[in-house]
Amino acid sequence: KNQTFWTDLTDNSKPKKYILAMFPYPSGSGLHVGHIRNYAITDALARFYRLKGYNVLMPIGWDAFGLPAEQYAIQTGNHPANFTQKNIENFKEQLLRMGFSYDWSKEVNTRTVLANEEIKNFEGKKVSERGLNRGTFINFSIPDKNLTIAVFTKSPHTIYGVTALALSVNHPLITQITSPDRQIKVNEFLTNFVINEYGTGAVMINAFSPEIFAYKEIFGLVSEKELKQNREVDFVFAQKYSLPVKKIFHLNVSETEISGHFINSPLFNGYHSKEEAIKIINNYLEKEKKGGVGEPIPVIHWENGEKELIDEKKLPLTLPSLVDFRPSPEYYAPLQKAEN
Repeated sequence: KNQTFWTDLTDNSKPKKYILAMFPYPSGSGLHVGHIRNYAITDALARFYRLKGYNVLMPIGWDAFGLPAEQYAIQTGNHPANFTQKNIENFKEQLLRMGFSYDWSKEVNTRTVLANEEIKNFEGKKVSERGLNRGTFINFSIPDKNLTIAVFTKSPHTIYGVTALALSVNHPLITQITSPDRQIKVNEFLTNFVINEYGTGAVMINAFSPEIFAYKEIFGLVSEKELKQNREVDFVFAQKYSLPVKKIFHLNVSETEISGHFINSPLFNGYHSKEEAIKIINNYLEKEKKGGVGEPIPVIHWENGEKELIDEKKLPLTLPSLVDFRPSPEYYAPLQKAEN
């Protein structure tokens, strides 16, 4: 009420200090001791610099958009806009009781997963630095449950090597796909292997046949980064849980070069190019309505095939309110249900 920690951004008579802690995701459970620890540290820092004569800006806001809100909505059936606002009010009351020195007049809600510094000017257009995260959504069906697990991957060409899916501990489908007699075992098994805030909270496990790890990369087929990731994550996971390893690459090794091609991959057996294989599998997935190309960031896809970020003057974009936003075999994103 008294604007005790209001910051005058036009005041240039003092040196300026900008202090920011991560915005909390406003969950239904409220603040926990980890929040208080982080915010006590930054609050002490802000007060220290004020005493040193600095003009200190320490704002507060809410990480109100993203997969945590989406997953909670799917689990409970409640609309994210309603419970998020209610949770924010609770968090705000708790933070005010702590007496942290925030400038509450500058309180914000995030509604995007793109930060300003991730937007670059390229040939006169605003583009996302994370456009490199372009990949493929694949829907894996669970027939006996009439459910679908959506996976986001940058390696759809390795689909014939997939032996398992790994789900985040918070994935809403875990409780639905686990039979009662396996519930205790599954609870013991759950790990934080999958990052729930990226993609869909589910990943493919496709361990490469171990002989490929003797090489730094297979030109045009497997990059050095992909080999390292597979050796340290997928292969280790497969070994730990005795998963089968499917051989999908045949290597041609000579004294001067290493090359290879796909095998045991019906749609692109004999192909030497990963890029060609990705095009083929993406076309197949879209034709069969089992997935398709996309980005884990909001981008407008126009009917004529053009893609763009919204002009800043038109923000914020108000999305259609969905009554039904639960996973469905026919859709890999809830907004696809808003056909109008």
